[in-house]
Amino acid sequence: MDLGRLSVLGKDNLKLLVAINFDFSLLDLASEESERMAALRANVGGRMYVDDYKLILRNKAYTLLKECVDEIRSYGQFALRDNPDLAKAYSSSYRREKLKEYRKRIKMKASAHETESSAS
Repeated sequence: MDLGRLSVLGKDNLKLLVAINFDFSLLDLASEESERMAALRANVGGRMYVDDYKLILRNKAYTLLKECVDEIRSYGQFALRDNPDLAKAYSSSYRREKLKEYRKRIKMKASAHETESSAS
């Protein structure tokens, strides 16, 4: 689109381009390239969403799998609630790490707040 606009701008200001010895064939080339690129973009844009079905199917499969894993995890934690070592196998290591980081950040903020309060 910018090439097309530049071509029109150049054709509207021919006197200024003559002053700098501009090659007018470049204006036509810019116009042609703009049209070619617009057609190419329309072609690609039309095919770009063909894979939406695959993406939706992948997302649905992931969601179904996640729900199943979460259900198994919750049943395992309930059934093994008396045995913490086995129950740990049914918990998410990712969530444990995130919770550990969160608690660490909260602790650091609290200690920083206490340091500011005692300094005042």
